[in-house]
Amino acid sequence: MVGDNQWPIVKLNCWITNASAEIEWIKNQAVSIPNPIREKNPCYFLHPRSAWFDYLIHEIQGKYFSILVIRSINFIAFLIGLNRTIYVGNQPVSTSIWSNNDQIEISELCEKLSKTYSKHYIGVRNVLPHSHLDLIQKIEKLGFYALPSRVIYEFDLSNGEQTNHSHLKRDLTYQRKTALSSRIAMQLSSDQLSRIHHLYTEIYIKKHSPLNAQYTVEFFRDMLSSGVMRCIILQDSNELIHAFALLYQRGQTLVVPALGYDNEKDKNGLYRILFATIYSYIKQQKLYLNYSSGAGEFKRNRGGIPRLEYVYLKPPLHSKFRKFILSKLSQKLGSITIKKLIEMGA
Repeated sequence: MVGDNQWPIVKLNCWITNASAEIEWIKNQAVSIPNPIREKNPCYFLHPRSAWFDYLIHEIQGKYFSILVIRSINFIAFLIGLNRTIYVGNQPVSTSIWSNNDQIEISELCEKLSKTYSKHYIGVRNVLPHSHLDLIQKIEKLGFYALPSRVIYEFDLSNGEQTNHSHLKRDLTYQRKTALSSRIAMQLSSDQLSRIHHLYTEIYIKKHSPLNAQYTVEFFRDMLSSGVMRCIILQDSNELIHAFALLYQRGQTLVVPALGYDNEKDKNGLYRILFATIYSYIKQQKLYLNYSSGAGEFKRNRGGIPRLEYVYLKPPLHSKFRKFILSKLSQKLGSITIKKLIEMGA
């Protein structure tokens, strides 16, 4: 089955140049361990300070007072040791997929690693209450605290097609009329790999943020050659790729760890066509798509259901002060709702 193939074992910086971390595979679970020295623009899904503070600063350029406040809080996070955060079950993508057995192993590893790395925070990302209730109950008993992380959008076609929204209908019509052809690729040539790497970098890194994973060509090559992922490509009659999306599937769950499109030609609606192609694929295969965060209005207009995702953190083993801070922070942020986050642009 797609995505159930074994992840290749490599040094993480061979795949993500801004990793500033390593991954150990323990009981088939990815455990990300930060490097002692935090390099510039470290990848946000490997470092909580990047996700919570640095990324926010990138998005509110020009609001100098707000930036000053965020930097002050970021410095406090540094002082309480948040750089030393080990994530369990943290596959090297923005959204990990876990089986029921994975969730059991993750909770067991959390208990073990909190003792082995007693001076570190232990964390679990991508936790969704409606999908991971058993995992939540187990790690809360271990002393983990819930912190709202982001709003993700899901399209659940596992039990049949949902009601098509008007925006989606237009996208699907546009997809049928485009001169570009689409296909699912399990292998790409060196030139094609370089092309999708370029398209990804232009969108994720240059257009959005250098705190996104700065994937290498080797990452795309290894994901396809290992069978962990496949790739949707949109190409013209000369076989030039104009847009692509990596597909990572386990069971009936699909995520899109990376995509890209020719930004100069997006006046032709490449992003809309690409989404329509992804949607057609999950409709055909009857899959559940976790379409991650970002572009919230676009996704809601096409039927995406917003869900509040959490990160769970356990403080260093013998630090009552850090436990107190996490407890109060979790309590304070517990009142945050999806509606509030959407109003803020999620």
